[in-house]
Amino acid sequence: MDTAEQFRTAWTPEAARLGPDLLPVALARACAAVLAVDAAGLSLMGREERVPLGASEPAASTAEQWQFTVGEGPCFTAFERAEPVVADEAGLRSRWPALHDELRRSTPFRSVVALPLGLGELRIGAVDLYWTGPRPAASFDLAAAQVVAGLVHEQLLLTAAGVDPDDPSAGPAWQEAPAARRRRGVWAAVGLSCAVLGLQGTDALALLRARAYGSGQPLEEVAEAIVTGRVPVQVLQQQVGG
Repeated sequence: MDTAEQFRTAWTPEAARLGPDLLPVALARACAAVLAVDAAGLSLMGREERVPLGASEPAASTAEQWQFTVGEGPCFTAFERAEPVVADEAGLRSRWPALHDELRRSTPFRSVVALPLGLGELRIGAVDLYWTGPRPAASFDLAAAQVVAGLVHEQLLLTAAGVDPDDPSAGPAWQEAPAARRRRGVWAAVGLSCAVLGLQGTDALALLRARAYGSGQPLEEVAEAIVTGRVPVQVLQQQVGG
């Protein structure tokens, strides 16, 4: 059985069990199983926005949150350059020290391979593959991983294309997955910060990231505290002596 057939055999029954809103979780679990990695996670990405779709296990969700919180990492680079990024622990420490430290503190993962979902202008996100060891396993097959990333991209596009064309607000069910809903809270906090403090969006996001990193919390937790009023939005201005 070739890689493509193994992947289809792995994700299809899991997707049927979990339901359409958790399709990315089924795909991530299939990625981890077929590629024999310790964990996997999927994200939609754009110029600024990054939306987690699903992960094979909670620790992979945490790793994604920290990439988004620090605003850099293999996933961002793979998407921007439209090519795979292989990062062992030494590479993480030298290229993305803040992410390296948070992965060590909050997850068991020490090395990452990130691949874009799609090519050129058609890329829509990225897949992260994680290992607990200081480098990807010697048996890891990058070519097979690229085949799997292509199949993930294909399946996400197929489900997105199947929504109601007469309803402009409609979207694939997986856009309402729990991780995606939590991430929307960050953009709500950015909007609130802009409205109350008169900030530009990029500045508001930078201040939210600074508070999250400084407090050792994922960005979603800081955003939720701001949006719910448990923490006044003015604390962001106080960080820079405003």
